[in-house]
Amino acid sequence: PRFAHGIFANILESTYKKITGGKELQYEHLSGKPAKLTYQYAEQVIDKLLVENFDGKKISNIYCIGDNLMSDIYGANLYKTSGNRPSVFSQNSVYAKTKQSTNDEAPQTPKTHFKSMLVCTGVYHVPQKYKNALKSDEQMKEMKSQIKSININHAPRDYQEFILKNKKLLQPDYLFEDVFDCVNFIFEKERVDDGDHRSRDEL
Repeated sequence: PRFAHGIFANILESTYKKITGGKELQYEHLSGKPAKLTYQYAEQVIDKLLVENFDGKKISNIYCIGDNLMSDIYGANLYKTSGNRPSVFSQNSVYAKTKQSTNDEAPQTPKTHFKSMLVCTGVYHVPQKYKNALKSDEQMKEMKSQIKSININHAPRDYQEFILKNKKLLQPDYLFEDVFDCVNFIFEKERVDDGDHRSRDEL
């Protein structure tokens, strides 16, 4: 397993319990993937950038690239299926009050679609028969269809029960060898021309 912020939470809870004579640390919100808060904040940042740099132009798709089924993929899929997506900010924040004063309409289902993209260069373990081999499109599709088994002990603790009940959210929209292939696919699908196409060997 790869240690991340979950280890910090475990250390913090153990330390708190030790110095308080056995009391359990209570908290109200979780940040980091797969928590919705992470994706809400990302969407707010993207909206802000669009307003500041692109005259408020809207984008239709947001691609979430990751190598971990139980954080990256599950988080993106959970967020995109959550319907109305509330603001990441609390109702008492200055940002929220500003938004309320300029728009009192009920939140609408967003038109921006989140797409989950799994890569084979990290936590996700490629099936043995595909290791150390160039993979065809058909092999990638076969690999994608076989993404079923998980080690739930490696999942974020607070989401283990939900993941077991919603295993379909572990299925990525796309599976690629690495980030390079993901970006190439996005550029082609969204018809982006960066004017400087490079091959993998040139990077």
